[in-house]
Amino acid sequence: MRVSKFQIVMAAKELKNKDLYIIRETLNGMTNFRSLEFASWLCRNLKIVNSEIEILEAGLKSEKFNEYQKKKHEIHSKYCKKDALGELQLTIQGRYQIEDEESHNKEIEKLKSEYKDVLIDREKVVAEMEKLQEKKVNSSVKCIQISKKELPKEISGNEFIVLDMYNLIKY
Repeated sequence: MRVSKFQIVMAAKELKNKDLYIIRETLNGMTNFRSLEFASWLCRNLKIVNSEIEILEAGLKSEKFNEYQKKKHEIHSKYCKKDALGELQLTIQGRYQIEDEESHNKEIEKLKSEYKDVLIDREKVVAEMEKLQEKKVNSSVKCIQISKKELPKEISGNEFIVLDMYNLIKY
C-alpha cells in the first residue's frame, strides 16, 4: 500500500466513541467528489470508522427487541390514519395520527407488558451505550490523514472544519 500522500495517525484531539459518528456523517456527505486520490482516502477512512462503530453497536442488536418494534409498528399501522396511497399519516411533530386512541393505547400497553423484560434490558443496554460514547476510542483505531493539496476545491467550510478538528488533514 502506497502511503506517500497519506499518513496514518491518531487524531491530536483525544477521540471519543461519539466522535466516530461525527466523522462518519461528514465522510458520508463527501462521497460525490471526483478525485481518485480523495475517493481512496475517503473509502479507507470510512472502512476504519464503520468497523469501529459496528463493534460499538453490536450490543444494541436484539432479536426480541426487534420483534417488539415490529409488533409495535403493526399496532400503529392498525390504528393510524392513512393517506390515499395507504401511507401512515403523521402529525407535524412526526407522531402517528391515531384514529382510536383508547384501543391503540390498550394494545400498546399490553405489548409493553408482554415485552417488559426485553424493554428493561434495552434500557440498560442504551444506558451502557451512552456511557460508552464518552469513552476514548480504542488506541488501535488509526484514521488516515490526507494532504491539504489533495482535498477537493469544492469541500465545504463545515467539512473542512470537521476534518481539521479531528486532525485528518496533513499540512
